[in-house]
Formats: sequence, structure tokens, C-alpha cells
Amino acid sequence: MAAHLLLLHGLNHSFVPCYSSSINCLPLRASTSSHGQCPIPKSKPSMMVSCLTKRSPRRSTKAFASIPHLRTEKFFELELKVRDYELDQFGYVNNTVYANYCQHAQHELLGSIGINADAVARTGNSLAITEMDLQYIAPLRSHDKFVVRVKLTGISTTRMLSEQSIYKLPDFELIAKGVTITVCLNKSNRPTRVPDQFSSKLLEFFSME
Repeated sequence: MAAHLLLLHGLNHSFVPCYSSSINCLPLRASTSSHGQCPIPKSKPSMMVSCLTKRSPRRSTKAFASIPHLRTEKFFELELKVRDYELDQFGYVNNTVYANYCQHAQHELLGSIGINADAVARTGNSLAITEMDLQYIAPLRSHDKFVVRVKLTGISTTRMLSEQSIYKLPDFELIAKGVTITVCLNKSNRPTRVPDQFSSKLLEFFSME
């Protein structure tokens, strides 16, 4: 099965499949990024949107071995603001847009540690999101400011596992949370080994104080 995913198609507030090819982001907006200690908020069960896959990320994450010295409270943070064209007819951010927020934050994380997705693509290889689970907790509205936090939770030979959380500012209300699996692909669009420089930079960032 082809591993290109992540441009969501579907109706508002419904279950929808996801498709895409490597890391493509929404147009950039004014944003800031940082990292720090991540609170773990309590949340209630909510609706889920899953990408096209025979296995849900909740099951396939078992394939990732635990990483020694990985700091579970360490995260990368990106601050963003809701744009009017991201809203649905009810005045809320369209559910499908949240996946783009998560994807954009992951793209910025890679750039912040010296991994350029565009440079990778020019070599014929690519980074593709193959699976994403999102749980929606509360809505965002026009001009709301929010942050997306990304945490690395596992790396296998060909894949990287991460968690994303979206919090509304200024009170850090949990809006959505998700789990994402990213695979490294070769020129034939087949899974290939994650380059050592990728894994070493990610592990260094998420293991350091």
C-alpha cells in the first residue's frame, strides 16, 4: 500500500480518510516556536479521524521500541492563529484543518533541528505521514491563538512515532490531540531506513535538558 498521506478530504465533523505525499504545509503565518515542560491535561473521549490504513496507530505503535533517556515531558511548541478561511459554516475551525496544524508543527520541528524536508525531497527520498489519529476535544474559532506541541515517542528502522497536542491560549485549554506515524521513503516510494542524522538529531533534541 502506498504510504503517501495527509491531505484530508470530507465533510465537517465527520469520519474522513486522509491522503497526501510527504510533508506539505499550510501557507506560513506569523508564528513562534519554543520547547519546555508539557502538562498532561485530563480529557474526555471524543470523535476520532483516522488515515487510510489497515491498522490504527493505537495498535501499530506497539512496533516501536522504547527509547532510553527519552524525556517524556520534552516537546517542541509552535504558536499559531486561526485564519477565517479555515472555518466551517458554523464559525468553527473545520475538523480537517487540525491535521494540517499538526503536520505544520512537525515540519517546523524538523526544520528547527536542521532537517530540511524540501532538501530531502530533492534527493528523491521523502518523509510521508502514513497514519494519523486525531481526537477532537473542543473547537477553535476565528482569530483564536493556540499552540501545537509535538513529542517524539518512538523510532523504528523506517518510521518515526510522534504525539501532537493543540492548546488554546491563553489558558492552555486542550483542543485536540493525536498520534502520527511518519515513514521515510526511497525514490521508488518504498519504506527505507531512517537516516542516522535524522534519528540522532531527533533523539538529541528530545533527550537533552
